[in-house]
Amino acid sequence: MYTFTVLGICLLLGVIWLKLWLYPDLMIVLGIAIIVFGYWWKWYWYWYYRSGAYSIEFLEKIEKKKLLGQQLTVSEKDILFAANEGETVIDVCNKLGLAVIAIGILLKIIF
Repeated sequence: MYTFTVLGICLLLGVIWLKLWLYPDLMIVLGIAIIVFGYWWKWYWYWYYRSGAYSIEFLEKIEKKKLLGQQLTVSEKDILFAANEGETVIDVCNKLGLAVIAIGILLKIIF
């Protein structure tokens, strides 16, 4: 799982480097936008699935289904990920955003 995450981050950084290496200011802005997106993802989806009585009941039903070892559908897996894995998304977005900002600052200093 983490291998694909690291590989995906490296691939994304490579694409960003190829597209924006002449514009370090845009890389800095893009890095900030990535960090903000991570926090938005966590709070929006966390509160979406934890805000109403029906949502809480539905989420508890899916979690119980998972604990019993029953097969989950793809949409149920997505719902569990969005509701429970917000910290992982924030960590990945923070690391990616800080890496893009650092590259942008280095390019600004070099060029």
